[in-house]
Amino acid sequence: MKIHIVNAHLTYPNWSEGTLNHAMAEKAKAHLGARGHDVTETVVEESFDPEVEVRRHLDADLVVLQTSINWFGAPWIYKRYVDEVFNAGLKSKKLLDNDGRTRSDPTRQYGTGGHMQGKGFFIAATCSAPWSPCRPWPRGGPWCSTPAFPPWPWPPWPWCCAHPSSSWSW
Repeated sequence: MKIHIVNAHLTYPNWSEGTLNHAMAEKAKAHLGARGHDVTETVVEESFDPEVEVRRHLDADLVVLQTSINWFGAPWIYKRYVDEVFNAGLKSKKLLDNDGRTRSDPTRQYGTGGHMQGKGFFIAATCSAPWSPCRPWPRGGPWCSTPAFPPWPWPPWPWCCAHPSSSWSW
C-alpha cells in the first residue's frame, strides 16, 4: 500500500516545538515501512511543491494528516497547503474534472466527479490537553471530551491527549 504522511505541525519556538507530532510521524513511517508499505512524507513547514503533492495524493492509497490542533483546527500552514495543492490539482484537472452531477444521470450526486474515489484519509492529531479531560472512547480508544471537540466520538485519530500509558497501533 502507498501511504503519504502530511506532517502539518507549526513550530512556535520555546512553546511548541512539534516533537510529539514529529515522533508520531517517525513511528508511523518506521512501523508502516517495516510492514512493506511504501511511505512518503511531507513536512509542510519545511516546504513543498504543489505539483509533487498532487502526484503524491493521486499515487497514495492512504493519506495520513499528522497535525496539532491549534485553536479548534489545524495550523494555518496546513490550510495553505490544502489551498495550494488542491488548487493546483483543480487547475490541472488531475484531482477532478467536474463536481459529478450530470443532467443525463440524476443518480450521480455532487462530489462524485473526483479522481480520489476509494482512497483513505486518516487524521492523527495532538491537542496538548492533559490526560484528565480524556475518557475512554466507546469503541475502545481514547478521545478528547474538552469543549474544543464535539460531544460525539471522532474516530480518525489514535489519541488526542499525550499520556505515558497511551499506545497506538495500525
